[in-house]
Amino acid sequence: MQPVATKLDLPSTHDVCTFIHNSFINFLKELKSEIQARYCFILSSHFLYLKLH
Repeated sequence: MQPVATKLDLPSTHDVCTFIHNSFINFLKELKSEIQARYCFILSSHFLYLKLH
C-alpha cells in the first residue's frame, strides 16, 4: 500500500528553508551567549586570582 500525500500535506521549499535558517540563527545566538558567559567567567576568575595573590 502506497501512502497518498498531496501537495498540501508537504511543506513548501520556502517553509523548509525558513525553518533551517531560523534554526541556524537560534543556534548562533545560543552559541554567542554561551561563549560570552564563559569569557566573563574566565575574566572574573583571572581577576579574582590576581587579587588573592
